[in-house]
Order: sequence, then structure tokens, then C-alpha cells
Amino acid sequence: MQIGKQLEDKGYRALPFPPTGFGYRHEEFIYADFLHKHAAVAAGLGELGLNRLFISPQFSSHQRLVSIITNAPLDPDPMYTGPKLCNRKECRDSCLNICPMKAFTEKMISVKIGDNIYEYRELDSVLCLWHTVGENT
Repeated sequence: MQIGKQLEDKGYRALPFPPTGFGYRHEEFIYADFLHKHAAVAAGLGELGLNRLFISPQFSSHQRLVSIITNAPLDPDPMYTGPKLCNRKECRDSCLNICPMKAFTEKMISVKIGDNIYEYRELDSVLCLWHTVGENT
């Protein structure tokens, strides 16, 4: 919020999105207003992992993302071109295997960001949410 206010104080518009976003349910899908992880990839901060998480070289997948949409003139950073951060051969899909609900499907989702194509596994969001709110309650 503070960065958004600083941008507004300089005469620009700023719309911060919280890390949790605002979820909506439409038919069988749950979706959010804005995908911070895709914005972080587009901003050159890292890449997407097989488990749908954003991975950065500094913090791996241990971070929360907040995005601000603004009309302020900002110089773009290049896309991340460092070493591959999601190495399936090395981890043997352990990020999928530790899911207590086994909520990842076999279907791969492809997304193009810039000139790169990122692939990750589809998530059964209802099954995942069921575990989050407590399947034993």
C-alpha cells in the first residue's frame, strides 16, 4: 500500500492487489483477478515450477507476491535467463508427490509469457481447497 501511495503522490495511478487476491467461482473453476506469479515471471524475477508456484533464484518458492498495476513509466527488466530453477530430473517431481491430497492431475498447462513457454501441472482446486479447510472437520 505504501508503494502505491508513493506512486499516487507523484501523480500516477496505482492499484495494489493483495497476495491472496479475490477468488471467484464460475461453473467448475475457481479463478482469481490477477495471477501474481505470471506477472513476476513477466517482470524477469524468475520462472514457474511444475507445481504452479513461482520460483526465484533468491528465495526459491518461499515468497509471497504483491502486484501493483500502475500507469507510471517504468523501465522493463529483461526476462529471467539464469539457470533453470525447476529441474524435474533432479527433484523427480517431489513438489507434486508431497501434496497430501494428490491434487495435481496429469494434464499439463502451457502459458506463454514473453517469448518463453512455461508448463505446469493442472491442479484440482476443489480437492486442494478441501484439504486447506480441513478434510477431517
